[in-house]
Amino acid sequence: MKRHNLVLAALLTCGCSAGLADLINVRVYNFDFSASPSGPPVDPVINVGDTVRWTWMGGFHDVTSVAGDSETFASETSFVVGFTFEHTFTQPGVHWYYCSVHGFDNGNGTSGGMSGTVTVLSPPTPVTISVSSVPQPGIAITVSPEDNQGRGNGVTPFAREYNQNTPVTFTAPLRPIGLAFWRWRQDNVPGPADVAALTISPSSNTAIEAEYVLLGDMNGDGDVNNFDIDAFVLALVDPDGYAAAFPGLDRVRRGDIDGDGDVNNFDIDPFVSILIGG
Repeated sequence: MKRHNLVLAALLTCGCSAGLADLINVRVYNFDFSASPSGPPVDPVINVGDTVRWTWMGGFHDVTSVAGDSETFASETSFVVGFTFEHTFTQPGVHWYYCSVHGFDNGNGTSGGMSGTVTVLSPPTPVTISVSSVPQPGIAITVSPEDNQGRGNGVTPFAREYNQNTPVTFTAPLRPIGLAFWRWRQDNVPGPADVAALTISPSSNTAIEAEYVLLGDMNGDGDVNNFDIDAFVLALVDPDGYAAAFPGLDRVRRGDIDGDGDVNNFDIDPFVSILIGG
């Protein structure tokens, strides 16, 4: 008898998981096979490397793969309740089998009568996420969840490997020493400012970059030196004038040296300290 191929039910019954080999139990009844202990017969859906164990619940039966299948297996014919037979599947695809006593090979890669299938999923495709930071490396990034190798947090530059379309969150520190977080970039496309947690689900290799600005780099030339003094003073005393003179530069992100959320007199001493290398 041919059962319903209930994929969802099979997955729930099997407990199949990517990356770890599982043992899936299929019961041999009169006159059918099922991965479900109750309800309609269910054909298992498994991963490459998983093993199927058939357990005899009653009757005189065997398990035989159809001719020409990429997976070849055949058990003894037995009527002993509790008798078991196992096969580890290494080839993706739908594999048909049958009981040679109560079923038959259709000769076209399928079977009938007392028969069943094992659907083997292709291995998941891994993707690499490369993580860097500018204007300098050495930024500690929080990563969740861990990757396929059990690696989590990292210090830029580093890379993590996940299965395709796995949601991963990367969180950058807002103010590591001498820097202020600006934004993330993915494949050189900038994200929103001041959003330190980036969640992505890549389907192919991708590169992300935590973009920072140098505290005190008031003219935006990538360095803190004497050329920033006038710009800092302008940011301090005339915010509108600073915006007009340096369009696109965030005066607070660059000039709030003490981290109190504003550019004010309390930033003068720490700015001078940065300027002279203190």
